[in-house]
Amino acid sequence: MLAVPRALHLALVAVMAPALGACIRVPNPVFPAQSGSIGLPHEGTLRGAVPVGDTALPLARLRDNDRRWAHPSLARILLDAAHATGLRESPLVIGDIAAPTGGEISGHRSHRTGRDVDVLFYFQDLAGSPVRTPDFLVVGPDGLAWDKGHQRWLRFDDARNWAFVRAVVTNREAPIHWVFIHRALRERLLRYANAVGDQAAVIVEASERMAQPMPSGPHDDHFHVRIGCTADYAAQGCENGWTARTKPISLAGVRIPPGDLRAAILSLAEP
Repeated sequence: MLAVPRALHLALVAVMAPALGACIRVPNPVFPAQSGSIGLPHEGTLRGAVPVGDTALPLARLRDNDRRWAHPSLARILLDAAHATGLRESPLVIGDIAAPTGGEISGHRSHRTGRDVDVLFYFQDLAGSPVRTPDFLVVGPDGLAWDKGHQRWLRFDDARNWAFVRAVVTNREAPIHWVFIHRALRERLLRYANAVGDQAAVIVEASERMAQPMPSGPHDDHFHVRIGCTADYAAQGCENGWTARTKPISLAGVRIPPGDLRAAILSLAEP
């Protein structure tokens, strides 16, 4: 085997580095500085993660495990959303995010790069008082969920669940790629937002971000939020993957009355 002169070897590395960077998803001798969310949500790793939900009120973790590690941008988005919508007696409750260094975790296809998080819905009791969400509770077509642990019915909190979606999709920290949720609950929240007269641009943005993933689970018991890659993150190895959207509504140069906006949003093609 012919020996490659050191000068030629270094030249080859320099030439191949950009191409290698698109394929390599972990830190390595050629790219030792890769950090943050590296790779695709379902095939990546994580460096420089921060823990979420240990002490910050009004945000709480459902389980005491080591799946609380997030990309710093996702952590800040969750904290901002929690402070905008959570209460001491009824905090924003989060499920799994990612392992300390990312990678595969049981029960999830994604959650590997610190950019995905499961967020439990907000609920009220039947008298209209906010309660702490005790677990993943399936919400029916009537907006009610059975809390088996406490033997009680709870009501999906339209106001605070919409406030959470609003806080997430309007954040300035990182782009939101998806808010996965059951299609019936997506419609319910859009109806609520229009009924209370929220801004048309925010409703449209939320309608494009919310979707029921297929063939994944129905997501009728939690939100699954995924942030996207900024240009800086992409330079460090972050990859967005699939980014198809629900059918958008064009508002360019058009003033849409509230009733017509509602009809337009609810006529969107199903995700």
